[in-house]
Amino acid sequence: LGLIHGVDYSYIIVATYLNESESYASTGICAHLVRDVPIVTNVSVLKRSATAGEIWIHWAKPLGIALDTINMPPPYQFILLQAEGTSSTFTEIKNYTYTSYAQITDTGFVSTALNTENLTYTYRVDFYSNGILKGSTHPATSIFLKTVPNDKRLELTWDINVPWENYKYFIYKEVPLASGNFQLIDSTTAKTYTEKGLINNVEYCYKIISKGQYADLTLPHPLYNASQIKCDKPHDKTPPCQPPLVINTNCDTQQNLLTWKNPQSDCGDKDAIAYHIYYADTDTSKLELIDVINDINQTTYIHTNKSYGINSIAGCYAITA
Repeated sequence: LGLIHGVDYSYIIVATYLNESESYASTGICAHLVRDVPIVTNVSVLKRSATAGEIWIHWAKPLGIALDTINMPPPYQFILLQAEGTSSTFTEIKNYTYTSYAQITDTGFVSTALNTENLTYTYRVDFYSNGILKGSTHPATSIFLKTVPNDKRLELTWDINVPWENYKYFIYKEVPLASGNFQLIDSTTAKTYTEKGLINNVEYCYKIISKGQYADLTLPHPLYNASQIKCDKPHDKTPPCQPPLVINTNCDTQQNLLTWKNPQSDCGDKDAIAYHIYYADTDTSKLELIDVINDINQTTYIHTNKSYGINSIAGCYAITA
C-alpha cells in the first residue's frame, strides 16, 4: 500500500564493511509525504441497524502548495469507495467534481442503508486530475465492537484498521438500561475491556469512541470516531474448577474413602452447589454416576462394592462439582 500520508518517517544510514563490521550511524533525518492526495480523517458509526445503519466519512483535501496544478490540471474529482468488511472489492458510492482547486473543500459524507449491526465497512477516496487517477487515500475501517459473555461480566473487544494512530479508547455504557443515554465508564489504550459485577441474563449496551491523530499536526486533530452500539447479556458459562480427588482404601472393611476439596474455598467458585460421584470397576469401563451430594460442604464419600454384589475394592472414580 505504500507509505502513509500524514505520518513522519525517520531514517539513518549505516555502512557495512567487507569484514562485516559496521560504521557509526549517520545523523537521523525525518520526512513525510507531501499532501498531494486527500487524507481520510473519520470513519464513525452514526446509527446501528441491520438494514438502515449510517456511517460518517470525512477526508482532508490535498494542500495547494503540494499540488502541481500544471501537471495536475482540473477538473478534480473525489470518488468515495466503500467495501464490506475488510474486502478489497470496493464500490463507488459518491462522486465530487470541482472545476478548480479553489472549489475543493474538506469533505464529509454519510453512507446509509448499511448493516452496521453485523458488519464493519472500509472506505477509500480516489483523487482524479483531468480524468486521470493521481492517488488514493489509505483504506480506513469503522470500529467494530464485539462482546463475549461470561459469569457476571462482558468482555469487549474491537477491531479497527486506520492510517492514523489511535492512542485512547473511551468505553460508553447505556445508563440506565434501555434509556438511549450513554455514559462514559472508563478508557483504555488497549483494544479490549472487561466490565465485571454485572447481573447475569440482563442486557447491557456499549459503544467505543476512539481518540487519535496523524503525526502531521496540520491535519485536523484529535480525531474522534465511534463504533456501532453492541448489546449482550452476561451468563455463567464457566464451570466450577476441578475438585482434587484423593482415595484411601480400607481393605478390612472393603471400603474406599473419597476425599476432595470444596471449590468455594479452594479456588473461589462461589456458584458450586453440588457434587456428582462417578465409578467404573475397571480402567476401560465407562464411568457411571453412582451418587449426587447436594451439600457443598461435604467433601468425603465412602464407597463399598458390596452393595453391587462385588467383593472387590478395585475401581476407578471421578468427581465433578
